[in-house]
Amino acid sequence: MNKIEKRKTYGIIGCNIILTAFIYIILCIISNVYPFGTKSNMIWDLNIQYVDYFAYFKQVLLGNAHIGYSFLKSLGGNAVGIFGYYLASPLNLLVVFFKTENLQMFVFVITLIKLVLIAVTFSIYLKIRFKELDVQYLIIGTMSFVLSQYVIGQMTNIMWLDGVYLLPVMMLGVYKFVCENKKGMLFGTILVSILFNWYTGYMNCLFIPFYFLLEESLKEKEENKIQLKKIISKGIKFCFVEIGGVLASSALFLPVVYCLLQGKGQMEENIFQFVTNGKFLEIFSGFMLGHIANNTHIVLYCGEFIFLAVVLFFLNKNIKKYEKVYVALMLIFLIAGCFFKPLENIWNGFRFAASYFYRFSYIATIMLIYTAAYGLTRKEKVEFNKVVKIIIGIVGIWLLEDSIQQSVDIKYLWLSIFIMVSYGVFWVWETRSKIYKYLSFILVIVELILNGRYVMITTYTNEAENYSEYVSNEQKLIEKIKKDNSMWYRMDETTKRAGTANVNESMVYDYYGIAHYSSAYDVEVSQFLSDMGYNNNVDVTTFDEPILPIDSLLGLKYLLAEREFSGYEKQEKYGASNGKSVYKNEYALNIVIPVSENIIGKIDGENPFEKINDLYSKILGEHIEIFEPIDNIIDTYENGNVEISTMPNDVNGIVYAYVKTDITDITLRVDENTNCIYNGWLSRGVFNIGKSSESHKIKLEKVGEQLSGNIQYVSYCLRLDKFQEIAKELQEVSIRNENIKDGNVKLTYKSEESGNVMLSIPYERGWSASINGKKVDIEKGADTFIVLPVEKGDNEIVLKYKVPWVGIGVIITLVTLSIFGMSCWLEWRKKSKTNMKFDKNNSI
Repeated sequence: MNKIEKRKTYGIIGCNIILTAFIYIILCIISNVYPFGTKSNMIWDLNIQYVDYFAYFKQVLLGNAHIGYSFLKSLGGNAVGIFGYYLASPLNLLVVFFKTENLQMFVFVITLIKLVLIAVTFSIYLKIRFKELDVQYLIIGTMSFVLSQYVIGQMTNIMWLDGVYLLPVMMLGVYKFVCENKKGMLFGTILVSILFNWYTGYMNCLFIPFYFLLEESLKEKEENKIQLKKIISKGIKFCFVEIGGVLASSALFLPVVYCLLQGKGQMEENIFQFVTNGKFLEIFSGFMLGHIANNTHIVLYCGEFIFLAVVLFFLNKNIKKYEKVYVALMLIFLIAGCFFKPLENIWNGFRFAASYFYRFSYIATIMLIYTAAYGLTRKEKVEFNKVVKIIIGIVGIWLLEDSIQQSVDIKYLWLSIFIMVSYGVFWVWETRSKIYKYLSFILVIVELILNGRYVMITTYTNEAENYSEYVSNEQKLIEKIKKDNSMWYRMDETTKRAGTANVNESMVYDYYGIAHYSSAYDVEVSQFLSDMGYNNNVDVTTFDEPILPIDSLLGLKYLLAEREFSGYEKQEKYGASNGKSVYKNEYALNIVIPVSENIIGKIDGENPFEKINDLYSKILGEHIEIFEPIDNIIDTYENGNVEISTMPNDVNGIVYAYVKTDITDITLRVDENTNCIYNGWLSRGVFNIGKSSESHKIKLEKVGEQLSGNIQYVSYCLRLDKFQEIAKELQEVSIRNENIKDGNVKLTYKSEESGNVMLSIPYERGWSASINGKKVDIEKGADTFIVLPVEKGDNEIVLKYKVPWVGIGVIITLVTLSIFGMSCWLEWRKKSKTNMKFDKNNSI
């Protein structure tokens, strides 16, 4: 590339950078989105999950938390999966420069940076791949990708955008491998794509073999005829490069895989059941503007200009038939991946996507723009009649298919038709005057802004100021509590900033809690907490209400709640914040308690109360019933609602209840205290009714459905006299020199006799233990916790955690990089010798 070409390329890239930044800021302004408006730039999982992970990552960077193991993750666990999926992008390092209450600004900044990176990488790709493409069309293609439905809609899944800006570089690496036999860029982008975000890295790696076949076939056909033997030979070499790039990421990727296999990474059943996503013709509605984000419809919108250019590509006489066939096969393959559910599930990582549908559709989008750019490099003069027929066909499908009209607002339907007709006119008249070419460019930008605004105003609906105010208040309250406590303890909250799903606040404010929500959960911990009654599923661990015996066992000393719960005493000295006061649990146990040998194995019981009784029985080594069943009166109303009344008695206790039913999303009401959805996603299992000395009324409601006969309601009373006696006995342990950090536990436990102790730390394969300098085996108590053998007297307990598979991962990475580096050096040396021989022969 000469100096003039370089300047031209830099100018195009600079123009796309400025245009991208300018349009994104304009979109925020006209959509009333932070920092230029009152609506928050955080919604859905970005609001309830990712922003909390960013706060946690800041704690890691400041040295207050650990990335390998963290006690901030539920009861404690491997945190590499969280890092590898959500936080590994180098751009996240910028979080250290932002206060926790200002993370909205951090989100805005890295979103802007990632959009700019998409513009940069795609500009470079288009410029090199399609050298004859006019500057105007190159900018249109870039803006169509940057402002496509996927990119604007998935700004809420900000970690996926790393895969989007890396894909053009990866495709360029494939192109250079095909045309110049260079493999460095391909290898490197595969490596960093997996490191930055393994999920989109997986999608990119799944796509590029097919893209390689496309480019190699086009090249072979152009140069001669298809030589299957040559394609296979080069394909094998390509596979070695791709596999090498994947293996080179093993230092991080293998530990991430291990972490995910403990929970969500397990493959789901029935993913290959044949189902289609809607009707085939509905796909055409996805090329119109005016669709909301997170749409169940297949939306491949990247501008109507691109859509028209794709259609004209297949009618272009300057493009050979085999080129059209090869490109068509690629587009059919990608669109089929959206249309057929089993194929979509493969793209999703062999999983169903219950939200954020068609997560790989940015790949289909980039190939649509590829097709358009391919045709525009060989643009022919288009006849008026041909364009009229094309537009009539497109508009006819939009107007005649009822499902398409129902998927978008009617005004956006007519606006889409007007824009398509305008492009047709400009396309035909472009040869008469350059002004029509400029009008096309302006209309593309206006169209993309209009669609971007619609996506943003229908997505960003939360108030921006709520976040900063809540975080600031919460930080102050929790800091007061932490100043008064030096020993290990846990605490949690009954109400969260963004609702029930916002359960990762312990990761924001650096305290040990119970609740957790991520794709990297530990299924055994989640199952235990579900069995004990905290939640009714295992993929998310919630904490809506305290369950005193289990709270105490887990060392839950403080509760932040909007009302008082029996067993907790209000701490007036801390005041209230965000509508929550601080309550103290006097029965909270230490991190280490003595247990009987019966604790090894599973906990039995038909419901959470029986399981809690069995748990305490196995801890103590004798049959104990701290929960006793109580009788209730059940009345069924005519409309199908159920009312349960509990009568007062003389027992000093707390009444809890649990309902087993196949009816979902029931409205639960308890006196004037509780009003929530029961047996739905994120619902509690056990719910607190109140003191046994008082009468209570519980209502289960669901309009239009008969609840009686479809529910199993059980209610138990926690005998506080029995529980207090047990808690007092278990609290009487001697612990000194307590030093508990992420992945490292040191303490001295004085035992009255030889036996076993259980730590309220989940058992994981990565833990190793020693007592008084001697290595000991770790057993699993209650199928969840670490159990160690102790001797009479002082026991110096040391626990250390090592991330599983990290050692073998590092070895694989180093070996792979060495092999790849050696192969590159040998090829360079061979090439140098060949060039020297050639020069010597020429000189002779």
